[in-house]
Amino acid sequence: MSGGQYDAYNCTFPAMIADWREKWHASTHGETARDFPFGFVQLNSIGNGSTFDHPVDPSDNADGLSAQFGYAGLRWSQTAAHGFVPNAAQPNVFMATSLDTPDRPYKFTGSNGVTDDGFNVHSPFKQPVAARLARAGLAQAYNVSVETVGPLFQSVRRVNETSDDALVELTGCGASGGVLPVQNTQGFEALVPGGAHGASVWEPVPVIAHAECSVTVGGAFGRNATKLRYNWYSNPCGVDCFGCAVYVAVEPLVSPPLSGMEQALPLPPFVTDLA
Repeated sequence: MSGGQYDAYNCTFPAMIADWREKWHASTHGETARDFPFGFVQLNSIGNGSTFDHPVDPSDNADGLSAQFGYAGLRWSQTAAHGFVPNAAQPNVFMATSLDTPDRPYKFTGSNGVTDDGFNVHSPFKQPVAARLARAGLAQAYNVSVETVGPLFQSVRRVNETSDDALVELTGCGASGGVLPVQNTQGFEALVPGGAHGASVWEPVPVIAHAECSVTVGGAFGRNATKLRYNWYSNPCGVDCFGCAVYVAVEPLVSPPLSGMEQALPLPPFVTDLA
């Protein structure tokens, strides 16, 4: 599944990793492996808009993803449209999710004398993000047994034959209690027909329950919905840190833990078809 206008990243990001690996291999006269471990941080939140602004996707966009500006598609394409790493296009790659560590807006005055809002897409909260990347790197690069590198989307299905509610099942829920009580009920949306001029519209579907390794969202299959997505915004969780909906509990890498929120890991954004 594509990332909207950022489809090219599905190819260019894995190609960049492959190119850097080859250059390191050549420059070290073969001392560096051609497939050495590579880690990256998914792009952080940017902007301070509302969590949901009800965007309308053009009806001629067959995959239902917005072709307009937005960092959600870019984050998705950083994983070569898989939503996770490593994958077939990105072997021996690991990542950290950072979209819940936003930079607060600040004022700046440009060379034209106009004052505007500024934002930084690179998280200013380095310790929690570094701890997440370290956890993934220990597991992928050093084969160290860690509790989990974080939750990932696995599947979605109707709760039962008569319900429009959806059970979103996860993997990587760890052994410390699994999914934490949701901090807010927002984050999931279903793509439904019936918008203006024949467009499909993403509508919020609230989290109504959670279990050890799943969350239930209300009404996701209603109105002939075709897709489900999570945190598909440039700034999906507001301007406060650690404000997304779905986290799993984990034991910190070190004791006492570093500053930040190392005792919980967030679910990365994803988009999927509804069967």
